[in-house]
Amino acid sequence: MILALCEILGGCGQQLPIPDPDPSAPVSGETAQGTEETAPGTEESTPGTGETTPGTEGETTPPVEVEPEPTLEAQVTETAAAVGTLTRRTYALENGDTVELLSLEAQGPTTAGAAVYTTTIPSDSVMRLCKADGSGWQETTAAPGTYQTSLLMVDSGEEGSFMAYIPQGWEEKENDCRRNLGIGAVVLTTAEQGGYTLTLTAPALNTGNTAECMLAQSPEALVDWDQKGVPSLWATYTNLGDGRWCYDGYYWITYSNYIPTGPDVYFQMSAAYLCRSMLAMAPYNRLADDLAPCMMDVMAQRQNEYGYFATSAGSEWLLGDYGIGAGFYDTRFNTDLMMMFLDAWERYEFPQFRETAQIYGDFFTAYVQNHSRTTASGGLLVDDYYHPNGNLPTHTSLNHQVAQNILVYRLGAMLNRPDLTALGDRMLLAVVDTEQSWIRPDSSLHYAVYSDGHFGGNDYPYLTYNDLYDMQAYLTETRGSRNESLDRLMASKKAWMDANGVTQYKK
Repeated sequence: MILALCEILGGCGQQLPIPDPDPSAPVSGETAQGTEETAPGTEESTPGTGETTPGTEGETTPPVEVEPEPTLEAQVTETAAAVGTLTRRTYALENGDTVELLSLEAQGPTTAGAAVYTTTIPSDSVMRLCKADGSGWQETTAAPGTYQTSLLMVDSGEEGSFMAYIPQGWEEKENDCRRNLGIGAVVLTTAEQGGYTLTLTAPALNTGNTAECMLAQSPEALVDWDQKGVPSLWATYTNLGDGRWCYDGYYWITYSNYIPTGPDVYFQMSAAYLCRSMLAMAPYNRLADDLAPCMMDVMAQRQNEYGYFATSAGSEWLLGDYGIGAGFYDTRFNTDLMMMFLDAWERYEFPQFRETAQIYGDFFTAYVQNHSRTTASGGLLVDDYYHPNGNLPTHTSLNHQVAQNILVYRLGAMLNRPDLTALGDRMLLAVVDTEQSWIRPDSSLHYAVYSDGHFGGNDYPYLTYNDLYDMQAYLTETRGSRNESLDRLMASKKAWMDANGVTQYKK
């Protein structure tokens, strides 16, 4: 259930701890500088041409150096493999590193062991294999054999380093969902020219199944294993939990009321929380700084023709209550993902991240015209869910409303869109207008306001409080003051949390 997921994640995806900040860590992506064009018919030459300007004999305008816009482009290739077709998505990064996503589609039934990727490593390489339970690492010098892990790190001194999520098998299901078929292995054999041949292999597959993996290579060390907290931090990213990274993005285990559902069935999750963790680590960790933009570029491919990122599975409760089918729009999951795109744009300045945000901003401004309710002073309460094929009006939960309010403000500021800033003001006004209606007799908050105007439902233990906290922090930073209505809502919720022993809230 969608509500259960948000609570499990501690606020729709609580960020894992990151290593101590390194103030000297470089920031990728410089600000691109534009040039001004001269209007037709003017006597002066275009700045930067070096031509003589009338009235200034012998003088020339010095050329203007324009920094190239940072770019991130993937090269996608398909090649024939022994057991099927291998699709490879390759990012050659400016720092000399390479990130690749691979998907091997089986032409027929195959036994375990089909090669997905092969490389050669020096014989003195150090291999680190993440333990399946995320408790740590098995470290060993490279030697022939078969190794079981889901996350492999290889350090080869002057030859550089290598990281790989081991191939996982997938069977496609309805509604763009998939069933996990298990994991492959790492196989080392002696190479003819010395060193070892390292092969990433697939689990057993049937016709049409895929085996997918992601890897990164660098001429330098991808991970500083001596940095405080780094070994235990990376051990949490096993790619074996409820969230899985695949060739085409992030997936999450389905719930019993999802369509389809069943053991090991995953749906396309729009809020790629693994990306958020990578973005958080990027300033301090080379590997995360390599993976984060490439993963965000993969997620950008999921933006649909309407401008939002769909939850692929169907939901029985959304279908039953509101007539919403598979591929629906969830405002909270989209909000969380778009926050990541804005963070990625701020760090890397790759144009596709800004374009993704611009398209979403256009979609959202159109969406609220027909999927919101107006409050007494002209505020807007925005519906939580939507499907382009039509649905009944849905509820507005306080956590969705406040979280996306911050996003709309950020979009307005970063895209220079006064219309979005004005929309953010109306969304905040809606919460102010309805302040007292949110507070329950026990001092907790109602979960949502429904289409008939009544407030009800059980709020999360601390998720909504954290959203209110973030909203106040944003208003304080950008406008220099707090909102009194939000303060009163927070105070009421905190009284309930204190009375019920809830301590995980932001402080």
